[in-house]
Amino acid sequence: MLRPTLDEVLANVIASFDDIIKPDITDPYAASIALTISNLLRHVRARAEHEPSALWDDNRDLRQLLTELGVEAPAPRPNDEYPGVPALIAEAIGLRTTLDGFVLAQPGDERVLAYLGRQLERQRPWMVEAWEGPRR
Repeated sequence: MLRPTLDEVLANVIASFDDIIKPDITDPYAASIALTISNLLRHVRARAEHEPSALWDDNRDLRQLLTELGVEAPAPRPNDEYPGVPALIAEAIGLRTTLDGFVLAQPGDERVLAYLGRQLERQRPWMVEAWEGPRR
């Protein structure tokens, strides 16, 4: 049974669009839109690959920071449970809401700024690298 991965499917969609459809686009506005579509597809591919583990790591990092700050955080997941992206996002929202409350009460904590830097680095593959190259 053929069972392509999500990455393989996205790679083929991107290649088909870039190699077959995009070269025949001559209208300048349509060509500009085609570049946007290519970038969005690369973004989706990178996000699908990197976001689950980045969310998992970020939630663990944020929970540890909240504990260090003396703030009660939502209970952690069991170590052997690796949830899907929707569950990770829901957990991240709860943790981030807790952090937001701390920041409002005590702005400027260097530990929070360091965490935010780590969070941005984890997002780099789909927020920066996927957008490198030609774009409109």
